[in-house]
Amino acid sequence: MPAYYVRAAIRSTNTSSGALVVNTLHYEVDQLTSPADYTAMASDLWTAWGTQYLAILGTVDHCNELTVTQEGQTGVAPGQGIHAVNANGTRTLVDEYLSPALCQLVSLQTATPKRYGRGRLFMPPAYTRGATNAGGIWDTTAPYNINIAAWAAVALNPFTHGSTGYQPIVYSRTQFLRGDPAYTFPVKAFILKPQQHFLRSRLSSP
Repeated sequence: MPAYYVRAAIRSTNTSSGALVVNTLHYEVDQLTSPADYTAMASDLWTAWGTQYLAILGTVDHCNELTVTQEGQTGVAPGQGIHAVNANGTRTLVDEYLSPALCQLVSLQTATPKRYGRGRLFMPPAYTRGATNAGGIWDTTAPYNINIAAWAAVALNPFTHGSTGYQPIVYSRTQFLRGDPAYTFPVKAFILKPQQHFLRSRLSSP
């Protein structure tokens, strides 16, 4: 059986503004079934870290679904599976003074010291000023930062669900399209950046 290189996209919506919050991760999945069961993959991922992800989302956010899609890969046909979530975030918001574009950045590190061997995740919005400290940094003792760290400890480390193994990777579509045999890179470490980051696209979505 081949290892499958998949994209896992979590889609949520702010119930007040309608703004979209999307996070995308990549995994190398060692599944023993043929053909691949992408719906089972989506369910496995949500079982592994879905509760922790909802704890990052504010109560104004509604998580719609987790979609797993097969990335470009030699000898593997396209495929997709969806796990419906339909649940609100569980992080209580004391206020909503921060822009929905303001969020924490998680940096993904691999053993490949090239730009295509690095990744990053713009996490869901913080919303509340209680998540911040002076100097434009995040408060590591606030629920926002704590919950991101708890989620990342599971989602960004290898794990097994049943007989299926999940290895977080950085996937380079550019390298794949160039025909380079090296286009997936296992995540070796992740860093929660202390600085506040601004994801402008969240102001214009949907």
